[in-house]
Amino acid sequence: MAIQTEIIQRVFKIQVDDDHEEIILPDPDPTMTPKQVRDHYSMMYPHITSAVIGNPKINDDGKAVYNINPSIGERG
Repeated sequence: MAIQTEIIQRVFKIQVDDDHEEIILPDPDPTMTPKQVRDHYSMMYPHITSAVIGNPKINDDGKAVYNINPSIGERG
């Protein structure tokens, strides 16, 4: 019996506004690290520039979902 490998498709979920609306973005390049993907999408969504990337969770479609959560902090 041969072992088969399967590549799991990645998607990235980000919060787009203060109302906690989320958007799911496709993987721009499977060879990129999650940090590189965050940096890629930060050109369109600057609020995720320093966001925290969560560990992936497999959804019902068999895709690895990475949550990119904007850092919430106090300035001063």
